[in-house]
Amino acid sequence: MDRMWKQVKLEGSLAAEPHLMGIECLTDYSMLSRTTGVGKKRVISLKEKATVEKKADGRGSAQVDQAHATPNEPLPSRPAQTEKKKEKKKKKPAQVTQTPESGSHIIAEPAADLGPPKPPKIPRKTSPISPIRVASGEGMEKVAMEEPKEEAHGGLEAWHGMGVPPPVLQALHKLQFKQPTPIQSALIPSAILGRMDVVGAAETGSGKTLAFAIPIIETILRERNAGCPPPSSPGEGNRNHVDPEAGEAVDDLSMTSPPPDLKALILTPTRELAVQVRDHIDQLLQFTDIRTAVVFGGLAVQKQTRILSYGPEIVVATPGRLWDLVQEGHPHLSRLSEIKCLAIDETDRMLERGHFEELHNLLELINSDEDLMQQRQNFIFSATLSLVHAAPQHLKQKKRKKELTPSEKLNGLMSLIGVKFRRKVVDLTSKGGPAASIMESRITCAFSEKDIYLCYFLKKHPGRTLVFCNSIDCVRRLVNLFTLLGVEPLGLHAQMHQKQRLKNLERFTKLPNGILMATDVAARGLDIPNVDHVIHYQVPKTSESYVHRSGRTARATNDGISVILMEPAENFDYKKLCKTLGKDEDLPEFPIDRVIYRGWHDVLQVARELDKLKLSVRKEDAQKKWWEKAAEEADLIVSSEDEDDDERANNRFEAQKQRVKIRKKQQQLQEMLLRMGTNVRAAGKYPTMSGHLVEMEDEPKMSAIDTLSLETTMKKKDQIIRRKTNKNNFKRKHKKKNKKSV
Repeated sequence: MDRMWKQVKLEGSLAAEPHLMGIECLTDYSMLSRTTGVGKKRVISLKEKATVEKKADGRGSAQVDQAHATPNEPLPSRPAQTEKKKEKKKKKPAQVTQTPESGSHIIAEPAADLGPPKPPKIPRKTSPISPIRVASGEGMEKVAMEEPKEEAHGGLEAWHGMGVPPPVLQALHKLQFKQPTPIQSALIPSAILGRMDVVGAAETGSGKTLAFAIPIIETILRERNAGCPPPSSPGEGNRNHVDPEAGEAVDDLSMTSPPPDLKALILTPTRELAVQVRDHIDQLLQFTDIRTAVVFGGLAVQKQTRILSYGPEIVVATPGRLWDLVQEGHPHLSRLSEIKCLAIDETDRMLERGHFEELHNLLELINSDEDLMQQRQNFIFSATLSLVHAAPQHLKQKKRKKELTPSEKLNGLMSLIGVKFRRKVVDLTSKGGPAASIMESRITCAFSEKDIYLCYFLKKHPGRTLVFCNSIDCVRRLVNLFTLLGVEPLGLHAQMHQKQRLKNLERFTKLPNGILMATDVAARGLDIPNVDHVIHYQVPKTSESYVHRSGRTARATNDGISVILMEPAENFDYKKLCKTLGKDEDLPEFPIDRVIYRGWHDVLQVARELDKLKLSVRKEDAQKKWWEKAAEEADLIVSSEDEDDDERANNRFEAQKQRVKIRKKQQQLQEMLLRMGTNVRAAGKYPTMSGHLVEMEDEPKMSAIDTLSLETTMKKKDQIIRRKTNKNNFKRKHKKKNKKSV
């Protein structure tokens, strides 16, 4: 049966009923049948309709049904709902319309076998935690979260018995974190159940962030249950996150109560690590209403002030910007000595002499009250807490100067932070330096060959690669050079704008074969997923830097490779590195295909020449802009009339000549790259005895890890064979001597 929709008007009082909140946003439509004579039509006046409405008992279900009821039909009561359902199967409800002439309503009664189609069922959004609203005060509501049942946490048996609160267990279940890592199993029970200070040293990628984040969350939830009210009413998930770039709170909830005090402070050495730690904590807080914020430099101070005005209970910050806000007297940071938890990530780097002077000022302020310091819980974490390298030569010459032992270094760090005597210290680091899942190797080459070997590695073994340099100038040069080669690398260093740093880091995590060239800003703590290779373009100055750089790969249970490009001038730093890490043997040499290497040698030569030409043009443009800016500041007018005609013509000729050179070099480089992409190896077809042309099969591509492992196994076999041959030769010589003596 054909049907149509026709617009009608409903009474305005219908939307004001308490059980029908939100229906005022709906459009007023009613279903009518196109066929005439199917059912009788009766006109009902407005007075009769008003009497019908008065007879309603005020319930939401009756009010909905009375719009479709006849005036003589009694309204159903709540106990008679089952009888009403049976009557609906027999008789369809009538449709009410309003005639434009008289303003009265027409009720169309369709046949028994016909009726309007059922409206589509709207699926209800179900959340893992259903909020329970409890009245409190006049017009106020609190939302109490139902604790998830133990049955909902299937597969999380390993987390039970550690004191993890139920909302965090639910978040772990959603994140599929079914098993705690060794550092988490060792420290979380002591921190939650024993209320002990925690000092943890573990390999990179071992889950240290969750080892201090879960006890901090448990402390805040426990204090709330003891009598402290929550700051606001949460919805589904964690809506109380503060955006670091926009500087605004994501939720629109009005602050009906004063913001809560700061409960936990987490300090990190770099901005990127601070953002990462905050993101990991937010994943654990998705079923609570705990507010978090991240504070770091590179953003306007006004934005940071607005972030803290929302009253976050957990603040993740870098020491520099946090100290600036403390000196400005922000009210949320006025009582730092009263915080319940203090966590310092990468502690050995943060407390190095000459670095992070603001951290020492913060620690003096936090430890100003002895009684509150004894009530605070401290968390110290790093991958190189117990790593001690040899003292410099000028310090060894001093009589009273002696080298620190790992225990002395650890005790010094704990005394600076204020760790209590009742503490849990766990050291799970390997003695050989980086994690056991990282394959280490080196490439010994001249300084001028480093670019060629780096280009060879990136082209031969594609994958997500991190290239570390010791200086910002080196990062800039490599980014410009390899951009000409079509590699499209991303840069990351301290002099880059903060938004660009975060943008490059995000792009790198999304590209499967991305290349990030960075300084030690990206060396510590960053959990970038699926990094296949770490290349040290220059030998790190300290063993700590080498361990943290290499730790960007082989995160969790994955495998990775770390390669050092070493020139002869860096041999001393390399030997010192091996001695500190306790390596008796040199790192194995990474295998190189010399045929492919020679092809890239010529390409890099042309790319360097093109880079020099472009660099000279950039310098000239920068110099011109500097002169124009200086003249503008001095209110001078720069005119080209001061130059002679011959000089202007010569300058134009030189500029045009430079552009022609650049164009020719670019064309030459593109042709060479095209040849290297197609004719690296002999390819094509070859004839057989049957006269058919058979395509040559390409060599199976091997990853860098497989290439190195195959090379090492082959060398081990060669060594075993050599030992056996030497042993047999020795036996033969010994037999000959015995025969001669006889």
